[in-house]
Amino acid sequence: MKISFVNHASLIVETGDVVLLCDPWLDGTVFNNGWALVSPSVLKPEQIARLTHIWFSHEHPDHFSPSTLKSIPEKHRKNITVLFQETEDKRVIQFCAKLGFRAVTELEPDHWINLSTSTKVLCNPQRDEWQADSWLCLQADNECFLNVNDCGIKTSEAAQRIAAKTGPVDVLCTQFSYAAWQGNAAAIDEHKAQALKALQHIQTQAAALQAKFVMPFASFVWFCHHENYSLNTGMNRIDTAADWIETETDAEPLVLYPGDTWHLGEPHDWQSAAARHVYDLESLHADPVLQTSVSVDAETLIKNSHQFAERCYKSSSKFLVRSYMAMESYRARRICGLRGQFADLVSLACLNIEPARLYITDLQTSFSFNLPDGLQPIAADEQACDIALSSESLQQCFKIDWGGETLLINGRFQEPQSPIKARLARGYQTDRWFKFTDLSRRLNLGFTLNWTVARTAIAWRLREITGMKSAG
Repeated sequence: MKISFVNHASLIVETGDVVLLCDPWLDGTVFNNGWALVSPSVLKPEQIARLTHIWFSHEHPDHFSPSTLKSIPEKHRKNITVLFQETEDKRVIQFCAKLGFRAVTELEPDHWINLSTSTKVLCNPQRDEWQADSWLCLQADNECFLNVNDCGIKTSEAAQRIAAKTGPVDVLCTQFSYAAWQGNAAAIDEHKAQALKALQHIQTQAAALQAKFVMPFASFVWFCHHENYSLNTGMNRIDTAADWIETETDAEPLVLYPGDTWHLGEPHDWQSAAARHVYDLESLHADPVLQTSVSVDAETLIKNSHQFAERCYKSSSKFLVRSYMAMESYRARRICGLRGQFADLVSLACLNIEPARLYITDLQTSFSFNLPDGLQPIAADEQACDIALSSESLQQCFKIDWGGETLLINGRFQEPQSPIKARLARGYQTDRWFKFTDLSRRLNLGFTLNWTVARTAIAWRLREITGMKSAG
């Protein structure tokens, strides 16, 4: 087995007559100009010419890059089979089919697929984190390669479920730092705490999967916008991650720089590749070129907010949408410790959806948002709002079905601090906004609202009311 590193979460695995490229993103910014690559990618023409398969873990643009796919010469696409997890929406496989790849194969969960007489793969969805990611296990000649990218495998139980399907792993490829908003610009300690959790997750995965080598990857990016640049402060560097693997696990760290190739079992000096990564990162931060925003006027935002609401309602009846959203609003309050309040129960019974309050930084204007009302100007200062963001970021949330998820990942927002915030559990205020965009994301993934949702909302209400009376 031979592994060649391309960049970030992209690498090539070769086993005999199988040459598999994973998650290629070669250049440019992603997540609404929120992320950029740290180092130049290396995918040589001769490597492209030899490819037999491409696998995408999920549809996030740092893993599934349409521009990268289009850059593959048509004559080579005809020799490549695309592999992707089984989905409801079929968007990825339909897009790839139109580009003229040799074949597009959906990978059924818990079902091994033979890529050749000696190589087989298993791809399973990972629902614990983003409900859209997947991992891939490749086995050939008694060697086992596992790519969990940024699946969010945080517990020993989750890792052991994978191990039960794959057996012990020779090479584990996994994320080594956080990849989303982790708190306001000044919350440096919180950023660092989340980065430490990423290392602890590596430790958990390596132990459960009995990994011989751990390749930390899928984190070779930096937050490249003036609205999110502060998030770089707490991120793990690759040398920190490799040191952790070496000292805190039984595995050996495997660090490759773009263009490096390694054969399984060869001696490996990770320090030299790590030093090159660190040099590139420090050079970026010494002279950063940051992305900027383009302002969107209030009239356009209001118009697009109504279009967003119409798309949400188009998926089902308004009653079902309201039932689901009221349940999510109530559930958020329970998760944050705000439970058992009679007013909340009445609100759920009436299917009320709590509005979000947004402060648009470049317009210096506050709005409320709800379904079906859309954006409505309100007289409130920034500190009274749930979330502060630029008009460009808000426009992305309304125009793109997964725009809210993009905002969470690129971290181009802040949580205003207020006396109310001090009394509420952390995260509840921003959740008042993200519950709307999460509905849009779920619908985009093929989530179907049906009468079970309404029954569930009623069951939640009755269970809580009964529990409240018993407690009283």
